[in-house]
Amino acid sequence: MEIKNAVDDVVVEYEIRPKDRISFGFRDLWGARELLYFYTWRGVRVRYKHAVLGVAWAVLQPLFFVGLFTLIFSRGIKISPNGLPYPVFAFAGLSLWHYFNTGVVHAATGLYANAHIIRKIYFPRLVIPISAVGIAAFDFISAFALLIGLAVFYGLPADWGHFIVIALLSIVLCSLASAGLGTLLASFHVRFKDFQYLIPFLMQTMLFASPIIYPTSTLGDADWVKFLDFNPITGPVIMMRSAFSGIPVDWLIVGRSSLTTAFTCVVGLYFFRKLESHLADLI
Repeated sequence: MEIKNAVDDVVVEYEIRPKDRISFGFRDLWGARELLYFYTWRGVRVRYKHAVLGVAWAVLQPLFFVGLFTLIFSRGIKISPNGLPYPVFAFAGLSLWHYFNTGVVHAATGLYANAHIIRKIYFPRLVIPISAVGIAAFDFISAFALLIGLAVFYGLPADWGHFIVIALLSIVLCSLASAGLGTLLASFHVRFKDFQYLIPFLMQTMLFASPIIYPTSTLGDADWVKFLDFNPITGPVIMMRSAFSGIPVDWLIVGRSSLTTAFTCVVGLYFFRKLESHLADLI
């Protein structure tokens, strides 16, 4: 298709052709990196603009549940995770879960929240779900700093070199899992409006199907337990706890979890890019 624009007797021709290969939009996203930064920083400022406690809310929520679960599981039900005091065990899982859950939910619903902008101007739409993960990462930094302080109080980690490498890998994997699932759900949410009711139910199910507040050893050796390893948040949680305890990582579990993460990233980006060209007409 050719478009002609005549200005002062000068004719400029543009030829629009379909792309010869599937593009996941990474080049467009890199070109819009300043816009991505703006969206992320704006989201952080809006979230805490009128909050009295500000960013402290990112810490108080997981900290409250750590205290609650510590009271229940370390005293009532007597769960003793290997290698870690229960408060560190629970906080490591809950801080990552809060990061993952917040990123997924806001990425999945962010297109409708920014519909007024999407209908007016063009920019790489992938900026919206990725910036949602960036906003959640800002919250996670505060919680992670408190987690390190709590671990140091208990004399952990024993090996700081092991901690730095494994913890960073855990955070990167959690970020990819959040971005992948959030982008996939965003695509489904645009096509099927009922997903706005399904997303909270899905995230609650994933919470209880993850070793967030309990060790996997409590579930026994049944065959069905292995399917829980394919939960995308399971791998990052296992790695984070290994970073603090120094116990070797179960790479088989991490591999299964990473397989799901890779799948959601590829499929999510594919469907998102398929919808991107007529996204303004769907929301």
